[in-house]
Amino acid sequence: MSLRKNARETVFSTFSKEQDETVSGAMAVAIPEIEDDLLRLKDFRLETQENALYIPQQAKPSLQSSDDTLFPLMEKAIEFLAGPGLVFLLLGDSGGGKSIFNLQLERTLWKSYKKGDPIPLHINLPLIDNPQDDLIRKQLQRLDFSDTQIMELKAQNRQLIVICDGYDE
Repeated sequence: MSLRKNARETVFSTFSKEQDETVSGAMAVAIPEIEDDLLRLKDFRLETQENALYIPQQAKPSLQSSDDTLFPLMEKAIEFLAGPGLVFLLLGDSGGGKSIFNLQLERTLWKSYKKGDPIPLHINLPLIDNPQDDLIRKQLQRLDFSDTQIMELKAQNRQLIVICDGYDE
């Protein structure tokens, strides 16, 4: 499952009132440039997926669609991300390649990432305790982002492309 939302609607709707006030106060002090850490994350994520073999997948509009409606999945996902849609749901049988596709989508997005672009964030849901609570904050913390850096992302109204994997596991 892939999800794209405005950062204010996702990451940052989970801040408490006290945390929001802290964010406002934090703007008065110098905060290190977050972009350097995002570029380090980009390098790390690209390096960890460097030797992965990927065969571009074909998909159908629905599980009931006939095989003559196949389309290139990556092209459709990239086209979707360029549009106004918020949720791109990928369904398929176990072992059908959904997780591999999600990792390749993240890799594709990081390869084209430039300063200020939406941030690709792959989240393996089974690894997050209580993902219904502060999911994005927890994942950013797993990636060694501090609360100050997370608040900086909020203050900058940075957009994220959230790629959730393992929803049904």
